[in-house]
Amino acid sequence: MINKVFNNLRPDAREELYKVRNEFLFHALDIIEKHGGQPWLDCGTLLGAYRDGDYIPWDNDLDLGIKIEDVTEEMLTELRNTFNIRLENGTIEKYKFAAYYKRNDDGTNFKFKNSNFWFDLYMYYPGDKFRTMTVTTSSRKPKKIYPVPSHCVEKLEAIEWYGRKVFIPSSTEEYLKQWYGDGWDTPDQEWEHSPNWYENKAAATPEDAKKLF
Repeated sequence: MINKVFNNLRPDAREELYKVRNEFLFHALDIIEKHGGQPWLDCGTLLGAYRDGDYIPWDNDLDLGIKIEDVTEEMLTELRNTFNIRLENGTIEKYKFAAYYKRNDDGTNFKFKNSNFWFDLYMYYPGDKFRTMTVTTSSRKPKKIYPVPSHCVEKLEAIEWYGRKVFIPSSTEEYLKQWYGDGWDTPDQEWEHSPNWYENKAAATPEDAKKLF
């Protein structure tokens, strides 16, 4: 998510932000891995880690991907009990997307420079050549359906991220190109959405629908 407040942070404030981000990210990873999941850095978090070796300065959330078969009710329950729910969309049989706010000790949502702070958990479903992820952020907006090549997430690669081992998709550049297009390696503060989003199944051609779903 593009955020001018985050983009314009002074170096000392940005350093403080990174510390908070790491604590938040690693806490989420601990919970997911405790319940048998193997999440990977996704979307903007992955892009920053791979391309820049750091977080993207104007990105004020965190992104994780996970295969749907790794998701359990126990995992989701602990995430709910640890963080504040921003959005949960679906049921355990057909979860689409979940997002959680960082929680202050008093139970309120943590904010940094008056901006809310959360992580998104994208859940990918198996297909033939692609895994697909669906996001619906409100009842008034169409579903966004996104495909990634299956082989990129069937085998993950470990990297060190701020002193901790985390996972990223194999064939990472292919994965990022699918997400961000040919210009994925050039920072773009005006970037809005993936060139490979389908707003709904009808938006894809029948041939594409057969391949993806």
